[in-house]
Amino acid sequence: MGDERLNHLMLMSVEKELVKSFDLDELTTLHTCDHTTILFSIKYPGPPGETNDPTNRLNSERRRLRAKSRNPSHSPQPESRSNKQPQEHLAVGPALRILQLNAEGLSAAKRSLIEVLASQHSIDVICLQETHIGTEEAGRYIDGFDLLCYTLHTKHGRATYVRTNIAEANHLTTTNFSEIISIGGFHIVNVYKPPSANWDQQVLPTLPHPAIYVGDFNSHHPDWGYPAADNDGEALSDWASRNYLALIHDPKQRGTFHSARWNKDYCPDLCWVSSVNGTLYPTQILILDDSPHSQHRPSLIHIGLHLPIINSPRKMRWNFRKANWMKYSEALDRSIVTIPLQNITVDEAYNRFCGAIYKAAHTAIPRGYRPLYVPCLDGESAAHLQAYETSGDPEIADHLIESLTTARRKKWEETVAELTFTHSSRKCWSLIRCLGAAQKPPTQSRPTDYCKSRPR
Repeated sequence: MGDERLNHLMLMSVEKELVKSFDLDELTTLHTCDHTTILFSIKYPGPPGETNDPTNRLNSERRRLRAKSRNPSHSPQPESRSNKQPQEHLAVGPALRILQLNAEGLSAAKRSLIEVLASQHSIDVICLQETHIGTEEAGRYIDGFDLLCYTLHTKHGRATYVRTNIAEANHLTTTNFSEIISIGGFHIVNVYKPPSANWDQQVLPTLPHPAIYVGDFNSHHPDWGYPAADNDGEALSDWASRNYLALIHDPKQRGTFHSARWNKDYCPDLCWVSSVNGTLYPTQILILDDSPHSQHRPSLIHIGLHLPIINSPRKMRWNFRKANWMKYSEALDRSIVTIPLQNITVDEAYNRFCGAIYKAAHTAIPRGYRPLYVPCLDGESAAHLQAYETSGDPEIADHLIESLTTARRKKWEETVAELTFTHSSRKCWSLIRCLGAAQKPPTQSRPTDYCKSRPR
């Protein structure tokens, strides 16, 4: 009877110690040689800083109730999503980040906001339209950026900024509707066509690949979300088809312009990218939150190959996916039999039992952390990545993206196949929360891949 009580106390103590020591989320079972079951926790493979541990949620609820009892009039405010850190990316090969915005007047407050956006998203080039600056003395400078070229106008106007530490930046020319600059091997065109003006026969200058056209085109066409096409939209679409330009547009995102009069979203702000033999630089666009005192929304444009990266905390974690459970069981069996059942206190037996578990875990379960890694980057993808960094060949970039897509699909299929509600629904609900189905959808839509314009 004493031995059974001793074993019961040891198992309960070990369960609590393991849940606390491993600092992980999901409960699982491990069977020892004498068929006793030990509970311990496994790290939930979610985003850094997020957890779906029910113990943590219970503790949070208890703290909330205690705070409410001390201050009944206090009502918790929902967590703001605007403070959420943006997804970090690893730029591979030549790459640029462009911030485009129709400012509707470049005031000091708007310049400060643009500085914050540029710092937050690591912007290289800023393309502004409708600066409403008509004199040289007016303030138009942005901290950390050089004003490379501009067009003065009290009602329209353009301004193009380049990050200060970029040396290979030159102003090439200025036309009625555009300003053209070059950065490294890229040609960037800052476009603004007033609504009252019409495109001429040439529309815009044709530039060598790679070229990026961004700005407020003020042209209507169904290809970018308008119900019908006008003459300017037809002319712009035909010009893009003739010059093999790809439209970067995601209909699932919000429009770049919100009409206060009609309370509807439209997309006059566009991005076109040149291509060679149907191949162009991987390009993504993200429509950011509303800009104060402007009906236009900023557009964040990624030019080049960007891979999502995860910065994990510097905390040692057990890698149970690579654990050798047979070796673990054998090591634990050898250690347990050395613990005496008599002439020993409960605390000493407990400490020896915990030591046996830790020794077996260190022997058979890898432990460590990866401070910086790309999800689903297997050996094949890593080889493509190394080859692309060496050569910069766009075809290798396509193979890299295909390889990553295949690895992610395989990982997703394995994750879904392992889900079951038979014993516990914790994994299922954790996955649903990661996907965002149990939360309010974020205000910012996901980045999109490029879509090619159809030749007419």
